[in-house]
Amino acid sequence: MFGLSLEKLVVLALIAALVLGPHRLPHYAHRLGELVRSLRDLLDVARDSARAEIGGELSLDEWRRLDPRRYHPRSLVREALADDTAPAGGTPADPHTSRESATPPDAIAPSVPRRPRYDSAGRALRTPL
Repeated sequence: MFGLSLEKLVVLALIAALVLGPHRLPHYAHRLGELVRSLRDLLDVARDSARAEIGGELSLDEWRRLDPRRYHPRSLVREALADDTAPAGGTPADPHTSRESATPPDAIAPSVPRRPRYDSAGRALRTPL
């Protein structure tokens, strides 16, 4: 947690007991108990609101399905490529036919607009689309 072990917590409790003294120790122990109870209530409210947002309890299979480690970029690309190369008829795809039927790179419009070009005087040049 904060590098605190059980031994360190016991030492801190003993130091607190010595500093506070026997007269104030019960009062502060009671306050500590109230703090722990209020934190527990806060966690219960957060847990209940999370369950309400999710819509009830999720089973272990549903949690595994939502695991973000499943969505590793390499596995997503691998699955997408496997889906693209698998033909609908169940026969292996012919690489020559897929290249011939593919759209030539010149016909694909760029997704990012081109930056305007300028002449030596600083005027924008008209470029063909």
